[in-house]
Parts: sequence; C-alpha cells; structure tokens
Amino acid sequence: MNTIKVYEGKIISSQLDDNVEMTYVSNQNHTKMDCLKLYVKETTSLSIVYEGKTNLLDIKIDVSNGCFSLEEIKKDEVNQVCCEYHLFNNSEMHIYKLYNTEKIKEEDTVFLEGEGASVYYHLHTLAMKEQFYNIQIYHNAMHTNCYLNNKAVVDGLGEAIFHVTNKVIKGMKNCVIEQNTRMITLNQKKGIIVPILLIDENEVDASHSAHIGTFDEESLFYLQSRGIPLESAIYMLIKGFLIDGSNHKDILETWIDQYWR
Repeated sequence: MNTIKVYEGKIISSQLDDNVEMTYVSNQNHTKMDCLKLYVKETTSLSIVYEGKTNLLDIKIDVSNGCFSLEEIKKDEVNQVCCEYHLFNNSEMHIYKLYNTEKIKEEDTVFLEGEGASVYYHLHTLAMKEQFYNIQIYHNAMHTNCYLNNKAVVDGLGEAIFHVTNKVIKGMKNCVIEQNTRMITLNQKKGIIVPILLIDENEVDASHSAHIGTFDEESLFYLQSRGIPLESAIYMLIKGFLIDGSNHKDILETWIDQYWR
C-alpha cells in the first residue's frame, strides 16, 4: 500500500508507486494551508496518517481510472482539512476515515464527473470534543453511485455535527444514492445530523437514514442479566457499534480501549 505521513500539517514521508502522482504546494495564498494534490492513474491504494497537535491541510485527488482505496487515520488534537475528490468515467473510490481527534473541522466534496463513477464513503469517529463534518457529493454524470456510511460515538466534552448533501441535476438519470449516518451519544452535549437530498431528476434511486441516540435499555438489561457490569456492557456495545462494517478493527479496538476499557 502507498503511504503518506503528515505531522503538524507537513508531509514528513511518502512512499508511492507508479500509479499515483503527487504534487505538494506549500502555503497556498487563498487558504494559507499546504495543498496535497494526487493524480491516480490505475487501481491502487493509499494510507494517509496524521499525527501531532495541529494539522491543517488541503487535499485534492483525481481518480481517472480503476479502483482507488484511500484510508485516512487521524489521531491528533486539532484538525482542519478540506478534501476534494474528482472521479471520472467508470472509476471507483473507497474512502475509509478513522478519527480519534479532539477537535476537527472537515469539508469533503466528491465530484462524480464521469458516467459510471462510484464512491463508497465510510467514516468512523470518536468525538471527545467538537467535531464538524460537511460532506457534499455532486452527481455530474449519469449512472453515478454514492454509498455513504458515517458512525460516531460522542462522549466526554464531545459534540458532533454532520451535514451530508447529495445533489443530482436535471438529466443525470439512473443515479443511486444511499446515505446512512448513525450517532451514539453518551453525554448531554450536541449531536446533529442534517441529511439533504437535492434531486432535480425523477429517474434516481435515493434514500437516507439518520439516527441519534444512546444504547437501548433492553440491550443493556440483557447484558446485565447475564452478569455483565453496566460499564462493561457499554464497552461491548460501543465496540460492536463502531467496529461493525470496518476493515480496521485493530485500530478501533485500541482507541476504544483507551477511553472505556
């Protein structure tokens, strides 16, 4: 797998194969952030790991062909990232985001530019302080597909806000949209999910679901009736909720143990 390591908003190492071209622009005038530009030519995968106290970065990725798998692992204190993805004809992108940050503000924009382009977006996060996500997907071609799955566990001083928008303009027929955002709140802080479907075309298959809440009393009662203490029962439910559907169970288990074990 290709790898890029970011520390304090600066790339400290990168290992890329011939299928990925990288351009790095330091301190852009209009954003005052460094910009990482990637051009993906064929099927490959990439892992970006963020560390340090503060990471500010602008990321732009073009996927011209094949299937591109991107994982982003964030375990810093403050993170502000703007991500822009462009997918062209019949290209496919799988995005896996694993976050254990104190504060984050993220703007993700996906442009499905070519017919048959598909994005699979998975975000799993532990929110211990303020987190804000604005995720926008533009279906700019016919037969484009978006499958989006967000999961958040909010505890401590954490707050989480998700704005998720899919936009289909007139004439972009036979698009498929699935939005699914679920949030477990273990405190009395703010949890907001705003799912938006802006669709100006009849021949589209679109759905969204959003859930905010805590673990149901029946599940907790069942586990306690089997001799499991309340704190251990909550730990087990958090683990099951956050890890389900993830390809990175070891990382999530380590983070969960950090707070609830």
